[in-house]
Amino acid sequence: MDDDPRPALAARLEAITAADLPRLAAAWSQPFSNELGAAHLVLAEHDRGDLSHVLGSVFDRVPPLAAFITEDELQTEPARVEAERALEVLEGAVVAAHAMDLIPTERRAALAHPWRTFLEG
Repeated sequence: MDDDPRPALAARLEAITAADLPRLAAAWSQPFSNELGAAHLVLAEHDRGDLSHVLGSVFDRVPPLAAFITEDELQTEPARVEAERALEVLEGAVVAAHAMDLIPTERRAALAHPWRTFLEG
């Protein structure tokens, strides 16, 4: 498939650093988070809810995201919220690209919107 968005997404995810977290978090919204939650339910129904194969290297490189994932007790509340929101934006981009067969086009666009906002930033 020539228009497969996954290679470009993988390349951009490899460039994510801790310095990107504030802008990623700023792209987050509650309606987006609700849409992502619904998408996660669809993925879980098809046993495709684990995104670590795509995001694992980001967690390895970006300590605040790793701290959020491991529920590090030393992470402050503002840092936890920022990491959670940034992670949701990343997850939205991954779901939009990797679940094209499960998520309708308009919902994928909504899931990818915060990521595009970050990229255009």
